Parts: sequence; C-alpha cells; structure tokens
Amino acid sequence: MNKAVVTFIAAMISTCSYASYISGDNYLSDKNNSFWTNNDLSLELLRLSWSDTLGGEIIEQKTLSEIETFVASNLEGWRWATVGEFTNLVNWFDSDPINSGWSDDQNIGTNLFVELNGFGSKYYGEESQSGYDHEGYTYWQFGTLFEGLFEDTWLADFGDQFDSVTCPDWSVHCNTYSNQGYLDLNTSWGWTTYAMGLEDYNVAPLLVRSISVPEPTGLLVVLLGLAGFVRLRHG
Repeated sequence: MNKAVVTFIAAMISTCSYASYISGDNYLSDKNNSFWTNNDLSLELLRLSWSDTLGGEIIEQKTLSEIETFVASNLEGWRWATVGEFTNLVNWFDSDPINSGWSDDQNIGTNLFVELNGFGSKYYGEESQSGYDHEGYTYWQFGTLFEGLFEDTWLADFGDQFDSVTCPDWSVHCNTYSNQGYLDLNTSWGWTTYAMGLEDYNVAPLLVRSISVPEPTGLLVVLLGLAGFVRLRHG
C-alpha cells in the first residue's frame, strides 16, 4: 500500500475518534446559530438562552405549556432530551467530578457552559453586568421533562471570563469565589421544569436533536475499497 493511501486512512480514522469529555475541542459553536453541536454526544442543542424564550425577547420567558407546544409542532426535529442525554450533558460539563460544590476546577466547565448557552432573563435588568447580577454571579437551572421528580440541576458561574463583570468591594461572597464555578446534579433523573416561565429563575428546557455519526462498518467499507484499489493498481 503506498504512502499516500496510508496517510489518507490515518486521517479518516482520526476524524472518527472522540476526545474525552470537557476537552474543549470536540464541539462546534457558531454564534449566528441558535444551537451548538456536541460531537461527543452526537447532539445538537438549542442554547438555553434561546429555548428559554423560543427565540423571542429575553424578558419573555415561555411557560412549560408553550414549550410543549413548540416541541409538538416544530419541523426541525427539536425534542426534549432524554434522561440519559440530560445526565450525559451535565457530566460533559463537569470539570471537577470529585467536588459537588464550588471549586476552581469546576470554573472551566461553568465558563464554557455560559459561553455556549448565553444568559438567562433574570439578569437583564438595571443592575446586570453582561447578564451577571450586581455581584458578578449568574446561574442556570435546566432540565428534561420527567414527571414526578422535583430535584434540580444547578450550574452557577462567576463572570471571571468577562472583563465587563466586576465584584463590588462590599461583596465578600463575590470576591471569595470570583474564579470559581459550581455544578450540582441532585438527581440522575433530570428536572421536571416546573419553574419554567417564572421571571425570578433562570430556567430553560434542554431541547436537542440527534446528529448522524459515521458508522464503523461504513468506514471499514471505505478502507477495504481503498485496499482493493491499491491491489488492482499493483497487481
């Protein structure tokens, strides 16, 4: 087999390998789109800032019934995330799995989460700092529709990644945790979304659609075809 074909096959294999969770290099995000792509999970995910309002004004949160209507009628394939997809996404952003509270390491995951999902409507008032409150702090609660459970997943972040976010001198809490993040998964079953539509909460539904990934058998067919082609040329 000649060197060019070997190089091509190596490139094909490398494009099918998945990085570990929170590697920071296996997702796609175009700020012009309402969604981002997680290649590890083979999902496209609506940004929470979009699903919170279904593309409307940031201060006009949608109720649970309005979101259910959207899911039932949209033609783009958006659906509620399954319980497994919900849990996998939380774990994907968990950059400090041994700590369920505030930590410097968790700040990596929370920074990325906010950058991909935007801000909730709660902090777009007079005291906001680019979506963060007067203490330089914001959070998201998000979930999938699962009846009967009222636990939550809470992801919080201080705005250390934004120059426009500052901690006031009087805020001991903000200055203590200015470079830290918090992610807590209280239940493996997701969240029932009972607080959607309440202006005092940054709550949004996790709406996703599946993307196709190359099947291993398909790759094998390509490789076998190339090998046969090379044998014909040198036969």
